[in-house]
Amino acid sequence: GNNDVNEMELVFAEEKYNRAGQLEKVIELLTGGVQMPVTNDNKILYLNLLAQYRLANQVREEVEHFLKGLNELVPENLLAIFDENELELLMCGTGDINVCDFKAHAVVVGGSWHFREKVMRWFWTVVSS
Repeated sequence: GNNDVNEMELVFAEEKYNRAGQLEKVIELLTGGVQMPVTNDNKILYLNLLAQYRLANQVREEVEHFLKGLNELVPENLLAIFDENELELLMCGTGDINVCDFKAHAVVVGGSWHFREKVMRWFWTVVSS
């Protein structure tokens, strides 16, 4: 059939190549995955494991660096008291901007008066919409 994977010679592993195109390492998606061929019967499992690996593991290093930086700013024991919704609110705010308050407390520095006037009129129009 159209979706026959048998000719593709896939196994339950992901190959990692460097920029020069040389194979650096093989990551097994399951124990013994390099010896386990992908068949029409197990292809959904293969796709699920591959997606899980690519989504989770490929950003693991970046996530670890982000968390390390975040924990330097806010100790982990303080972060632990918030759920993900409360944390998002703390980090991002409500999304509602009080334009009048913003405008009343904004300080514009640099540029000619005429330039500032023109740019700020445009800026407040955009922020207000």
